[in-house]
Amino acid sequence: MLIVWLRMSSFTSAESALIHHQIADALDEDGNALARKLSHHAPISRAECDALDKLLGLNVRTVAAGTDVVPAGSSPSEISVILSGWACRVKRGVAGSQIVAFHLPGDVCDFNALIIGATDTSVEAIDTVRVAGISRRGLRELSARFPKVSQGLWWESLMASSVQREWVANLCQRDSGQRVAHLICEIVTRLELVGLLSNGRCRFPITQSALGNACGITPEHANRTLRRLRDQNLLILADRSLTLIDRPALEQFCRFDPAYLHLNESIHRRNEAGRQTSAQVMDSFVTA
Repeated sequence: MLIVWLRMSSFTSAESALIHHQIADALDEDGNALARKLSHHAPISRAECDALDKLLGLNVRTVAAGTDVVPAGSSPSEISVILSGWACRVKRGVAGSQIVAFHLPGDVCDFNALIIGATDTSVEAIDTVRVAGISRRGLRELSARFPKVSQGLWWESLMASSVQREWVANLCQRDSGQRVAHLICEIVTRLELVGLLSNGRCRFPITQSALGNACGITPEHANRTLRRLRDQNLLILADRSLTLIDRPALEQFCRFDPAYLHLNESIHRRNEAGRQTSAQVMDSFVTA
């Protein structure tokens, strides 16, 4: 079968929406979050979705909240793909533990698993996680049959590396309020890719303590920052649920630019006329 691989930039907005609707219909109700994500790089065929589904279904396990998906110091024989649930990557040192990444449904936890020795970080479940293991042989066979899926996985690897670089910039170049806002904007954009953001609402099982850790601030500071964002009518985070009240203003406040996620422009196009200036929001944080 000849699979035509066309870049999304060649489609109009209406055509892109139709393609993504067709892809969603090709997936079951639970959905293959990884396939959904790869479809934002370029359209994938039903045959490719089915092959990816089959591979991900060969070795699935459930990991309870608070336990390791991938323990530090282990030597994985497969790469892990998050099917459902949230996880975080933790680097432990003499001064404590540092969250260095959040893994969401559709994320490949570590592309280096098949070539490194022992891992220097752990991947821990934030809530109950279903994770699929892909062996070296399975990945090689998938790449041989569907080289365009392999290209999509390289794009996923590129995006993961870009996210890591942006996290460093977030800690070094933004104040505490902007750090928290930027991280939230990133997470909801990634959730949007896999269909887990609905009308500006999503599950958000990350605790204030974990959010503060990832942003280099104390839990108390994270609490105050979230309260200010709420008071500015930007978002509400409560009961493990996030509601975006004014997403454009939130993005303006932290100067969130999704370009580092390497999405096609047609996927994350915003109505610029509806964007608000962040000057008043920023002033309120400075004077608070």
